[in-house]
Amino acid sequence: MPVQTPQPTKRPHATRRWPSLASRLAISAGTLTILAGCATTAPAGDPAVASPASRPAAAAARAPSAADAAAAAARAALPDNELTGPILGRMMLGEVLAQRGNPAFAHDVYMQLARDTRDPRIARRATEFALSAGRLEGALAASQLWVSLAPNDLEARQTAWTLLAGSNQRDILEPLLAADLGSNPNKAEAIANAQRVLSRLPDRNEAHAMLTRVLSPLGEQADALLALAISSFGVKQPDAALAYSRRALAARPSFERAALVQAQLIQDKPAEAIKLLEDFTRRNPAAREARMSLARLYATNKQPARARELFTALAAPVAPGSERDQEAVYALALMSMQDNKLDEAEALFTEYLTIIDDDESRDPTNAYLNLGAIAEERRRFEEALDWYGRVERPDARFTAQMRSALAEAKLKRVDRARTRLEALAKAQPNERKRIAMAEGQILRDADRTGEAEAVLRAALTASPDAHDIKYDLALTLERLGRHDEMEALLREVIAAEPKNAHAYNALGYSLTERNERLEEAEALLTQALALTPDDAYIVDSMGWLQFRQGKLKEAIATLRRAWSLKQDAEIATHLGEVLWVAGQKDEARKFWQEARKLNPANETLASTLTRFQVKLP
Repeated sequence: MPVQTPQPTKRPHATRRWPSLASRLAISAGTLTILAGCATTAPAGDPAVASPASRPAAAAARAPSAADAAAAAARAALPDNELTGPILGRMMLGEVLAQRGNPAFAHDVYMQLARDTRDPRIARRATEFALSAGRLEGALAASQLWVSLAPNDLEARQTAWTLLAGSNQRDILEPLLAADLGSNPNKAEAIANAQRVLSRLPDRNEAHAMLTRVLSPLGEQADALLALAISSFGVKQPDAALAYSRRALAARPSFERAALVQAQLIQDKPAEAIKLLEDFTRRNPAAREARMSLARLYATNKQPARARELFTALAAPVAPGSERDQEAVYALALMSMQDNKLDEAEALFTEYLTIIDDDESRDPTNAYLNLGAIAEERRRFEEALDWYGRVERPDARFTAQMRSALAEAKLKRVDRARTRLEALAKAQPNERKRIAMAEGQILRDADRTGEAEAVLRAALTASPDAHDIKYDLALTLERLGRHDEMEALLREVIAAEPKNAHAYNALGYSLTERNERLEEAEALLTQALALTPDDAYIVDSMGWLQFRQGKLKEAIATLRRAWSLKQDAEIATHLGEVLWVAGQKDEARKFWQEARKLNPANETLASTLTRFQVKLP
């Protein structure tokens, strides 16, 4: 968010006064640097320019460093200007004008002073004031003066080039970039400068064409080819981008960035991308980013064992006693969470937070949210509230507050949960639909089903085409025993969203639970599984249907698979019942005990144990 300069209070001309001496001397750090640099002849007794004899002995004895030598060379290149009263007065006038909200006038003062003194630091300050005032032409003129006074100053050149690009003066800019590329011994730096500057041109295609021209003398130089690959992708020329990236990697087989860009360009062909990075990392085992990208590709392309092995290797400390790699630890935590290894995931997320504790560049938000979700899964709702309460990032606060409301409801604090949601709706009115759905879920789970229906019907009136609200309302109506209305709503959802696996599952499971139209239920659940074959709850529904159909062997196998996908109290209860009916009563009791550990208040478990007159130890 840009900082606005406060405007000075306007007074009648006759009452306007100069500020006090103290306020005039409160000038910026940038100006102090200029003042000190201009004073090549210091006034007697000036403490700002102390003689070598007055310095501490340790500083005087220190051998000059490379930075000292560079600073000395820069000072030697500066004009030999004495800081006279008139110069000081004009500089202070410019600063006062800027502080009073008149950077345009400050630019005029400093621009003339830069011409008179030929001092590049003053030209730099004139450029800053022009930019602050929004005077792009003035900034361009000041930056060009700055370059003329300090032709070897990279910052000066980059500023002038960027302003030329922003004003679309391509005919002036192109020869300057070409000259820099020809004369700069650090070609990678010059190429990066050209990329950065040309990104400011209004027309991407013009920028790409100019970059192609200025880089053409470099031929098969790897950095130039990679720059052209990235630029080609930006102007929607993926084939050219891929060709350039391949040439860059051929020109420099150890070029990690080229390998990463090429892998990204073929990400729609994961097998090829994996092979590319496997071959590259085999030749370049120290290429850490390439190995990390390869591990991610394994994880997203159903090769979890390989992903885990590589992330584990990447997480290893680089030196004895050092911390493990934070990115690899986080990736392992996510994989463990997805595999429902919650103890392992919790330990890894906690380790990640410890590692990044002193690193302000790392954001802990997602780790907080994941640890909150794990705590919820473990029914440690107070702990979940603590994790969600730590979330400060604005774009994640909504999610944290929603999850906090649901956790409050699980603690039987329904009114507090609704108060949270009410405050959230006032703060973010554009999210009222999602908030209403959360409130409906809270009320439904609290057996306040009539209130849940009222909330969801109001939300549906406000958003009549919201099929997710229709889905939630259908679940509420099912609780109320109004199955015809429920089915009608779910049929509407399926017609509008034929790939909505949850709608097929909800209707199929409802028919199964009521032991009605089982053939139709089978067709619905088969369609749901075709859409999401690894959804544990849909697999559970199919196993329960097979049980209703009397297919005990198939039901046990299907429900065991559902349990392997997710350790859930409902799934364990279903599997226990099927095992009990099949005569495997000891194992049935074990699964019911697991269900009780996961959710002691589960209603399905309680009713099942009552029906079979079973008391668990």
